[in-house]
Amino acid sequence: MSNTLVYYFIVLGSLCGLLALSVCYVLSKTMAIMQDKAYLGTFKIHTTDTPRCGGIGIFISLIVVIIAGLEIPYVSVDSVRNTPQVAIDTLAGLHFYLACFIVCASGILRDNNHDISIILIVLIQIVGICYCIVSFNFLLPYTFSFSLIINTLCGAICIFFATNSMNIIDGIHGNTAFISLVIIASLTYIAYCLHINFIVFVCSILLGIMLIFLCFNFPYGKMFLGDSGAFLLGFILSTLLFIGVKYYNISVLYAIGLFVYPLCEMVASILVRLKYIQFYSFNEVFLHLCEPSNYHLHFFLYIRFKHYASVLLSGIYAIFIFFLTLYYTNDVILFIISVGFCMLYVILFFTFRTKQQYLYK
Repeated sequence: MSNTLVYYFIVLGSLCGLLALSVCYVLSKTMAIMQDKAYLGTFKIHTTDTPRCGGIGIFISLIVVIIAGLEIPYVSVDSVRNTPQVAIDTLAGLHFYLACFIVCASGILRDNNHDISIILIVLIQIVGICYCIVSFNFLLPYTFSFSLIINTLCGAICIFFATNSMNIIDGIHGNTAFISLVIIASLTYIAYCLHINFIVFVCSILLGIMLIFLCFNFPYGKMFLGDSGAFLLGFILSTLLFIGVKYYNISVLYAIGLFVYPLCEMVASILVRLKYIQFYSFNEVFLHLCEPSNYHLHFFLYIRFKHYASVLLSGIYAIFIFFLTLYYTNDVILFIISVGFCMLYVILFFTFRTKQQYLYK
């Protein structure tokens, strides 16, 4: 795929995003649906009812990915002299889009009713992840084995946690969008270098869409991603990484490293909730492990830097991702860089943490 095509797809994504997000915004405001209410007596970063339809707009904009096909190079053991072969799945884009719909639907339910059962949300996400795994897991003539089951299960677990980790960092204007842009830019470059046209196509389209979404979201917060958008972004990026790791030998440490910040926030959320297990039942703590709370680094930075907190965080993360991308084939350096970021996260967390104000009641 040429550079010109990549730029073309970014522009195409921008146009699709502008149309879909604008329509969703207008409908949400005029019909008073899919809005985050600004209740009195609770500390929030917005003072007026704000549309939470960003996820729906992004999903609609992504419809063009259904025309994409996935080409997987491999060496056939039955062919003469082991000449390279290519497995082509022309329906890969359709499978991918349907899986995105299922995961996005779980977030839409949350956006419309925060009291909905967490178990139902998790089950819907599992269905979407399983559909995705089945769609992309048997494209090559693999011999059924125990290791294949283990690898598939690990991949599904990683996609699930990555999907929910994006929702945890979605607490201030632009945070999830900026972090996603940094991850998308890195993945687009790596996929371009490895000639993974499917991933380049999806990431280029998504990059254009996210640039338009930021115009709505940052810094004034005219539109939020909502749970649907956060789940959708986490699922898309983790699924593309799953494909890259499975079929194109992208390093597992690189894939994990791209999500190290959202995963750090998730670990912090889990540890905080486990701390209060003596005050709540174990079931209550377990069912809300992946939900946002006020005890996160992005919230602590927001208290001091307001909306510039997301720019500061994404800037730090962009430097980390730059080196991660630069050494994407060196597992030792990837491990050192990831550990280094985790240490930096801990330092920043305990330096800026506060118990004086609360973003969520």
